[in-house]
Amino acid sequence: MSIKKILCVLSVLLGISVYMSSATEAARDYKDVFEALDLSRPGLEKVRAEYERGRWNKASEALLDYFRTRQGVYIPGQDSKTASEKDMLWADDALKHTFHVLETPVWNYGKNIDWEY
Repeated sequence: MSIKKILCVLSVLLGISVYMSSATEAARDYKDVFEALDLSRPGLEKVRAEYERGRWNKASEALLDYFRTRQGVYIPGQDSKTASEKDMLWADDALKHTFHVLETPVWNYGKNIDWEY
């Protein structure tokens, strides 16, 4: 077998190895997330079924659908089921890593937050 063929085979095997490694890590991450949830709660039946089948993408889609369509969400300290302008501002700011504590001060943690503090 020529060196060229050997290198070609080795590069294919390396690619497969990297793919399998990242797929295994992704599955482990999905599993960790779903194990942290109480999948016995009403409305999460589809999520639980897909999780138990190991169909992570389908379970994720079902979980997203659950959050989009659930009813009767209780938000402590809020009478209305819609967010106020202040709540929307604070939520938008949080997406930019800017957090409000009470009314002031405002804390901005920069572009990347080190969650391992």
